[in-house]
Amino acid sequence: FFGGKVSDLNITLKFLQKYSPPIPPLGFNHNLAYIPPSILSFVLVNLVSFKTGSSSSRKLPLMENDKQEVTKIKAEFDEEGVYFYQAFKPSIADFAVANQRFGGDDFNPSRMTWIKPSFAWVLYRSGYATKSDQERILKIKISHEAVSAILAACVCPEGGATHPPTPIAASSTRSSCGRSRGVVQWDPARDITRFDPKNTKVPRRLLRERAIQIGVQGGLSEFYVGSALSIEDVTELAREVGAAHGQKRERDCEDAMRAISNLPIEREYEALLQVEHKLRLGLVPGEAADRIAQIGRGRVK
Repeated sequence: FFGGKVSDLNITLKFLQKYSPPIPPLGFNHNLAYIPPSILSFVLVNLVSFKTGSSSSRKLPLMENDKQEVTKIKAEFDEEGVYFYQAFKPSIADFAVANQRFGGDDFNPSRMTWIKPSFAWVLYRSGYATKSDQERILKIKISHEAVSAILAACVCPEGGATHPPTPIAASSTRSSCGRSRGVVQWDPARDITRFDPKNTKVPRRLLRERAIQIGVQGGLSEFYVGSALSIEDVTELAREVGAAHGQKRERDCEDAMRAISNLPIEREYEALLQVEHKLRLGLVPGEAADRIAQIGRGRVK
């Protein structure tokens, strides 16, 4: 093909296997792959550099998108909606669970509040439901449309936004988001399965994963509050995890965690957002995604 070494050929084949889409079965060897002209041209040009030594790294360069890390929202969700977690004082939690809506004398629907789809993160923030006014953990489900409306009305500090995004009102939601903006914050994720070796009182910190937190206030907070489809008290589960993470030995912690059968299953969630909103929040390759990828690995420039 190009008269190079076997090792050079292996690199080429691995590259083609990664970037070449398979073709439908046509009655011949299915290991064959169709190579689009753009990719073929890219490979041949770089093979020349690789073979002649003109490339300083002597490695086949990656394509543009392969260099960028993209943050992913991880959450528990079903066909109806997405689950978020919040920590409250007992009086607010009691009212919300009993009435399946937020309210009561101690609750302010427009105050600044943070919602998190990561159970591990709310445990970290609330100290496993032990901190003052955070003794109860609630699991709130809101519709997919409401999640998208809230995210579309948010800015992200790492995204460089200097003004509120245009608010949108989803016709299938119960109310408009108003003109209030929210804030999306990405932090190093937390591992629900084990404690942090540097601090056994918190879930383990994951430097290479990000967890999203969404801050809402004013009209946007009221919209979130009015979008609750169900409210469940998961305080006991939070304390079970806290007890497991409180074990002195990692093996004992693992055994205790295996005994907990009702942990949430959080997986990658794709919000129904326009590309411009995804770019701003770092959900697709771009400047915001690059800056978010630096979180936990040193100062973000």
